[in-house]
Amino acid sequence: MFPAITSNLLWAVTSAVGAGLCFLVLLAISAVWWHPTSRPHLDRVSFRIVMIALFANMIFGIASAVGGTMTHGGFLCGFSIFVLQWTLQISSFLLFSIALNLQLVVVNGFNGQNLEKFYIIVSLVFATVLTVPPYAANQYGWDPLEQDCWYKNDNLGQRLAWQISTQMAWTAITALGEIIASTSVMLFMVKHHVRTRRVFLSTQSISRSSSNSPQVIHANSYKRIILRIALYPLASCFVNLLSIFTALHSTIADGIHNQTDYNILLLSDFLYGGRAIVYALLAASDPVSTEYDQSRLLER
Repeated sequence: MFPAITSNLLWAVTSAVGAGLCFLVLLAISAVWWHPTSRPHLDRVSFRIVMIALFANMIFGIASAVGGTMTHGGFLCGFSIFVLQWTLQISSFLLFSIALNLQLVVVNGFNGQNLEKFYIIVSLVFATVLTVPPYAANQYGWDPLEQDCWYKNDNLGQRLAWQISTQMAWTAITALGEIIASTSVMLFMVKHHVRTRRVFLSTQSISRSSSNSPQVIHANSYKRIILRIALYPLASCFVNLLSIFTALHSTIADGIHNQTDYNILLLSDFLYGGRAIVYALLAASDPVSTEYDQSRLLER
């Protein structure tokens, strides 16, 4: 009644398109990197993290495309979901790191370059810790509820426990962290924009304002670059929160029983497949040229 081939094809096609777009963006960035005069424009903490996340999303898209084209269980089915989950978690933690780095640099005055390696190492470690146990426990494979490659446990309680503890809860935590960090930066910018505006309205306050915290001047002078960088975690937050609901629905509903269930399944496949597309487009629009000097001062 509800053909799984259609939803799986939607998942596979959008995933393949996303992987292709990620590859093209990475190729364009590589071309810029080979030119010495252009290379400094890529020297930003947030941009380097985005590039790693973009590569992870390219692998994610390839694994998703493979999973979407599978019609039965087996090693490739389970392994593709393991790679999918691993790269998904890496991307989620890295995008959270961008929001966290933005807050630590702008609001708290930390040096982003000193923290960069910790963002990457912790993201890789957490992603591995979350995905190896379910793969070792044979939880990835052919899903009898959605008729595709996903979590294979047909016990509702056990399946929910694995999904929530190894993916959904952590996806929600990173999304919530992105909201908190991004909101903190926005409030900081608005608050000090009002303060500096008052300073300019009073000529007697100008000299006094020059001795204020440099983070205040940075937040106001470079608000455009801050907003653009914040776009990564905000977009990630939207995609992740919506995908949590759609991915859990078929498990809670114990399968696809009506048109509403099927429509949510299609939305889930579209979100997972289109994830790489979103990040490729975000990376392609990164302001690495006109706002290079501001971003260097802000992040370094």
